[in-house]
Amino acid sequence: MASYGHNYVGPVNPAIEPVGDCRSEFQMFMELAKRFSFKDQYCKSADAWLAEICAPIKGWGGDLDELRHTPFRVPEPMAPYLDKVFPTPSGKFEFMTKFDGDLLKKDDETYPYTLLSVAPFDYICSERTLADHAPLPEVRLHPAEAEKLGLADGRPVIVKSPIGRVKALLRTDASTRRDCLVTERGGWIKAGHGLNRLTAEMVSTVGNGTPYYDTRVTLCRV
Repeated sequence: MASYGHNYVGPVNPAIEPVGDCRSEFQMFMELAKRFSFKDQYCKSADAWLAEICAPIKGWGGDLDELRHTPFRVPEPMAPYLDKVFPTPSGKFEFMTKFDGDLLKKDDETYPYTLLSVAPFDYICSERTLADHAPLPEVRLHPAEAEKLGLADGRPVIVKSPIGRVKALLRTDASTRRDCLVTERGGWIKAGHGLNRLTAEMVSTVGNGTPYYDTRVTLCRV
């Protein structure tokens, strides 16, 4: 397992034997792969996959058997660009100054708010049970915007984007920007949460990620 913020790869070994019908993620992926046409290339033993995935570590002088018991430090700088040389035309760090106008075009009149799905304090994403979910996901809007829309604090609303809609509980919050609707990320669809149903299937211009914060929404009464 690698991680953020450091250069070490370390072992994750079982603390106990699996309970009941529990399976590891590896076992679940292998069972799923058996149902696809690529099963002959994909279905391998854990040792075979580890040898393939950890090939760079072997190239750096690491030993797979040792890696099962002790961490290995990848021989890369602890911070990028310590030499202050950047792979840019100027050789310096460069901020983006040009953007694709079509990608940034927003229908501000129909969908006036940018949806911000921020990390909650109690969970990273969706690591919760059904019992941990409130009846409705909460969304926060500036009180002046709520008044303009004729919406009241503590009342159910419908959050709509160009591709979907979700029922939520409105909380007014004067600390939020007037052009944003704020909610916590994560939550199960079967629990009535899952605001990713509002996000479009897009790829970000930088990094080939998911541009969650390009989602535009509006609200209305239930």
